[in-house]
Amino acid sequence: MSESESERKRIGAQLAARRKEKKWTVKDVAARTGRQPSRVTEMEKGRTNSTLDALIQVGEVMGLRLLYVPEDRMADVLMLLGQRTPTLSHATMPRSVFDEVFIPDPEDGDDEAPDH
Repeated sequence: MSESESERKRIGAQLAARRKEKKWTVKDVAARTGRQPSRVTEMEKGRTNSTLDALIQVGEVMGLRLLYVPEDRMADVLMLLGQRTPTLSHATMPRSVFDEVFIPDPEDGDDEAPDH
């Protein structure tokens, strides 16, 4: 699962949890936002790449706000909310096909001719 999919699922779970806390149905949220119930369900399950405006609107009707959190503080924030910390994969440089074809440059001092 990609980081964006993981984030969509995390945000969707927060929306669903809040809706249930308020004892609202998906239809209740849909009626308050003017969205189709199926769209609200897709947002809650993280199945759709929702616009920022849609997330703000659905969150606001339930008393939620979107907020950016520094990565190094995310675990603290999630702990305060009683949620588990997501495991995020950090980007790495992709290997090149040339990595296995070319001989690496010699290290400093290794470029002298060997004594025979």
